[in-house]
Amino acid sequence: MAEIVATVAGVVSAVIDVGKCFGRPFMYLYSYKTNFSKLEKDVGRLKDARDEVKLKVDAAENNVEKIKQSVKDWQKEADSIIDEAGKLIGEKANNKCFNLITRYKNSRKASKKAKVLTELLQEKETLGEVSLPVSTYENIRLTNKDYEEFESRMSTLKDVLKALDDGEVGIVGVYGMGGIGKTTLVKEVGKQAKKQQLFDEVVFTEVSENPDTNKIQDELANQFGLNFDQGVERASKLYARLKKDRRFL
Repeated sequence: MAEIVATVAGVVSAVIDVGKCFGRPFMYLYSYKTNFSKLEKDVGRLKDARDEVKLKVDAAENNVEKIKQSVKDWQKEADSIIDEAGKLIGEKANNKCFNLITRYKNSRKASKKAKVLTELLQEKETLGEVSLPVSTYENIRLTNKDYEEFESRMSTLKDVLKALDDGEVGIVGVYGMGGIGKTTLVKEVGKQAKKQQLFDEVVFTEVSENPDTNKIQDELANQFGLNFDQGVERASKLYARLKKDRRFL
């Protein structure tokens, strides 16, 4: 009697294992139309989400802001899965032959890609702001293409950088006739000082003979990413920001 029970149990176990083997493929075949229908809808939704993010990115780039790497990665993944899903949908449309193996494979692919699409749609909601403000100084030095390495200017550049690296020096002056390139030289000094990591932060502002204090404060605040709230003493807020970094040019 025990042997009969054991045999029956073995048969039941084998049936269950067969069910596991064939159950999922059968479900993919059974859900073929449903999986592709969901895939097409999710592709449409992700395209809308991608276009929405692109509009924000374009606006941020036009405002000279730095796009977050996480946003760039999301855009790349979205483009890739939309392209892959589109090819799979195209294959389905062009495949007129009824082949169970092909239907199973394509249904399985459609189900997996729909899952990735859903995850990207959910991730889009957590992206937040697409960009970071870029300091005005960064923009200035990156566009400083008019710098030419004349021997005399290189000598001055090295002297200034040497002085800046001296912990006892607090102020460095560069003087000369108008139009000889003092401002260009100073921009290059800032670029090299940042590159050589002589300072934690480098900011740039031009001070005229009759300086506009508010304008100077606004330019510095913009490079720091600071906002002057109503009622807040501007100089105090700038001073507090300056104290955050140990080495400042």
